[in-house]
Amino acid sequence: MSSYDQHICLIGRGFNRVMSVAEVLAALRWPADDAMAKTLVEAAAAPRQHRKVLRHLGLSVNVEVTRRVLERGVWRAGLQAAAEIRCGTTFSGVDGVAAAGRCLHPGWRHVFAAEPDADRAALLRASGACEHVYSDATAAEATTEAPQVDVWTATFECGPNSGMDRAGESATAAPRADNLGALHRALGYVRHHLARGTPPRVLMLENSANIERLHSDTTAAELDAMLLGLGAYAWEKGILCPTRHANTPNARARVYWLATLRASAQADSGGGSGVGDMTD
Repeated sequence: MSSYDQHICLIGRGFNRVMSVAEVLAALRWPADDAMAKTLVEAAAAPRQHRKVLRHLGLSVNVEVTRRVLERGVWRAGLQAAAEIRCGTTFSGVDGVAAAGRCLHPGWRHVFAAEPDADRAALLRASGACEHVYSDATAAEATTEAPQVDVWTATFECGPNSGMDRAGESATAAPRADNLGALHRALGYVRHHLARGTPPRVLMLENSANIERLHSDTTAAELDAMLLGLGAYAWEKGILCPTRHANTPNARARVYWLATLRASAQADSGGGSGVGDMTD
């Protein structure tokens, strides 16, 4: 059984109440005392909310794999000894990224999240684990007006790259539009803070590994070019499978892009030389 199938089976066991939400969270390596985990368990106990909460959780990233990617970025940026690491997340879901950060560093501070789905945003607000929750990752509140952070992440919409979604389309269906435009607008946060001289030290993006295979109009090459166009960061990427890279056989393989700020970032206006391989 593939890791993707195991992930679907895990969430399905929650749907069917074979496992509690707390047990599903534990399998996904969410910390038991995490504020968001507590909120998810409490929300699932409300009438008619169990399946909805599990559906939201099924969209979250794998916490342990993400923790390892963030750890790589934090060390490369020299932030591991910092008393506090400020983080902003976009397209946040129920924020497995923030949970991974809290597992990684005792001073992890979730400064803002930007999540367009009203239910997921409500869960983020209810948890109290995030200082600001915005409803649009592409609007001014989450780009030019959001506070400065050390780590900025984007777990952007993966539906257009989903093999399951594509399998449900008819053979004659028109190609689905890509979502790079929304990501480009969300990256306005990074461009804004580069111009102000206060850029994040670490950037991390995450999406379905299918992004490199399913679309001719949504290619990894396009995205790589967009990221290199920021001109201030050293980039690397890798497709990471929870079963192989974190011993957590309960989520699909994902592709991660990781960047650390170069020393000459403020003076650098050109693109980088390329995107390295994170799995080397």
